[in-house]
Amino acid sequence: MQQRINPALRVSGVILCMYETTTRLAGEVLADIKAFFADARNSPTVWAQAKIFETVVRRNIKLAECPSHGLTIFDYEPRCRGAEDYNALADEVLSFCAQAREGADAQSPPAQPDGPTPTDQSSPADEAAPKSETPSATSAQHAPQTESLAAPHAGAAEASPRPAEGLQQS
Repeated sequence: MQQRINPALRVSGVILCMYETTTRLAGEVLADIKAFFADARNSPTVWAQAKIFETVVRRNIKLAECPSHGLTIFDYEPRCRGAEDYNALADEVLSFCAQAREGADAQSPPAQPDGPTPTDQSSPADEAAPKSETPSATSAQHAPQTESLAAPHAGAAEASPRPAEGLQQS
């Protein structure tokens, strides 16, 4: 995949799901994953810099039930362990992305001054012509609505996944 489609592809992190804290197997699997990534740290692989997210999604029957009802866990049982785990995971991933962005901003060259670039300039005739929607504009129109279920953190985005409008809900 990396060689043919996206040479810049990298694995940022690994999420442990269906995790059972009380089993010996879960501890053994976690130890194996940690050893694998430690060995890969300085290798030229897509997962060389991947981290194991601290938040684990514990095994929870409500997570197994909600798809059969056509609901997200946040609609089906928002106070169950699975919903709590996914909310905590979302907070951790958002924090991770913000830190990565800050690190990238610190290493990037200074921003160019505002104003049109040669490719941004258009003629009056261009402005009269209808413009087609770009995939990102279409995606934004159909993006799922969000609503916070967790207590807001200072400066943190208040969003939790919600089903897209028009999906069947019971």
